Order: sequence, then C-alpha cells, then structure tokens
Amino acid sequence: MDWFYFLGFVEFLIIIIALFSSVYFVYLIAIATFLQATSRPFLLLFTVSLFFLALTHGFQTFEFLIGVRPEDSTSYTSSMRMYVWSLLHEFAFALHTFALFAFSVDRYITAKYSIAQSLRNRIFSISIGAVISILSMIYAQVIHLVNFHIIAITCLNIVDMIALIVLVLSSKFSIKHYKNTAGVTSLEQRFQISDVYIWTQALIPPACLAFLLKFTYVIVVWMLQTVEDSMSYQITFTHFFQIVLDLFTIAIPFLVSSNHRRLNKLKLRNRGRVNPIDPITHVKTLDGKPIHLKTTFHDHFDFLKNHWK
Repeated sequence: MDWFYFLGFVEFLIIIIALFSSVYFVYLIAIATFLQATSRPFLLLFTVSLFFLALTHGFQTFEFLIGVRPEDSTSYTSSMRMYVWSLLHEFAFALHTFALFAFSVDRYITAKYSIAQSLRNRIFSISIGAVISILSMIYAQVIHLVNFHIIAITCLNIVDMIALIVLVLSSKFSIKHYKNTAGVTSLEQRFQISDVYIWTQALIPPACLAFLLKFTYVIVVWMLQTVEDSMSYQITFTHFFQIVLDLFTIAIPFLVSSNHRRLNKLKLRNRGRVNPIDPITHVKTLDGKPIHLKTTFHDHFDFLKNHWK
C-alpha cells in the first residue's frame, strides 16, 4: 500500500499547484484592462469554477489518504463529507460550462449589436451570473438524486459544444464587423468589437481543450457502462480524469496569457502604421482650439472617447 500513499501525495501536490494556478487566473481576470464590465462576472465565475474543481478534488483525495476507501466514492451515504465534496465538485463542473456559455453569448451580442457599459447592464450581467450559479446547484443535486449520470453529463457537453461554437462565431464576426465599421461607428463601439476579438481568441484554445476532455470522459464512461462489473474501472478512470482536469487548471492561465502576448505583439506591429503621439503636452486644431494630451495612452484614449463627436 506504500505506492498508493505515494501516488496520493503526488496527486495532492498537483492539486496544490492547481489551486495556486486558479488563483493566479482570477488575478489575471481582475487586472484585465480589455475586459468589459458586462462580461467580467461570467469570466470570473469561469475562473472560480476551476478553483472549486481543484479544491473539491483535493478534499476527496485527503479523504482517501486518511482511510476512506476509493470504492466508497460511489456511495456517499457512508460518508457525509464525501457527499458534500461531490456536490461542490459537480456544482463547479456545471458552473464551468454555464459560465463559458454565458460569456460566449455576451461576446456574440457585443460583437453584433454593441452593449452599453451602463450600470443597468452591469446589474443585469450580475443577475445572470446568479441564475447560472443556481442552475449549477440544481445540476449538482439532480446528478446525485436521479439515476441518469451519463445523460446529465451528455447534456452538459452539448451546452459546452454550443458555447464553443458561439465563441468561434463571435471571433469571426468581430473581425468582419470591425473592418466594416471603420469611420462609421463611434470609437467606443469599435473598442468593444476589438475587445470581443481579443478575449475570444484568448479563450478559444482552452475552451476547445476543455470540450475535448469532457467529451472523451463521456464516451469512455459510456462504453464502460456497457461492460458488466465495470464500476471499479469507472472509478479509476474518473479519478485519473480529475487529475487531468487539475493539469488543465494549471495550464489554462498560461494559455490565456500567451495568447494575449501574441495579440499585443500584433497590436504593436499594426501601431507602426500610424504616427505615434509626440511627447508634447498639447496640440491645436485647425481653428486654433488647443487639445491637452494626457500622460498615458489609456488616459488619452478615454479623453478622445468622451470628447470627440
């Protein structure tokens, strides 16, 4: 049994790294300057779901290390703590899917119609986030109380697939809309469209990877259910699948940030096509009206957005 405890401690180490990685991802979203306020709640819920997935897996692994048998994980009536960890794990699993779906729909609507960043729309986004959390809680209860585990996960995978399709369409439409609105729409609307492109491009790779992982899990477990006395194999595969999810949690913030670095390099290359702002304090228009420049590009952008007609 020494090898069992050794693997358990290695797995626990992976979980600890996944927890720190998920916290780092939350930090990336908190400091994101190109993320609009209406879509921020959905992406925050997405990052929080990764944290809870790693956290609940860590609690379950700790239960195994202190003496709970792995086969007891299928019958949570024997351990109330395991039942609670399982509920939280399924809640995070559903929250991951619903949050990505809401974020994709928000990005598509923003790319097509532009959403005003008003207080009313921000409150509406927070309300949608609360509804998503409630739906995730319902899913966690249903998957334990009703005997259609695979069907529930399959439905969740369908939502994942739709979210991925909408995310890709949002990215494609934002490029087309940005080219067609040059000199037509306001600077704020074009900024929203570019924001859609930046974040959809950053999230499409991890979203594809997450969908492939979940889809593979459903197919394998579905095949194992057709075999008699395959419960131990399902438990083993589910356990390793959770480890893969932890590795995914470790990798996802670096995937997102690397995509942003490429977009920033592309933006810097494109910026060379226009004249940079001279390091002076003010300029004058043709009619002699002075325009005072700001100290940073962000302040200057906000000034132009609020004053230019």
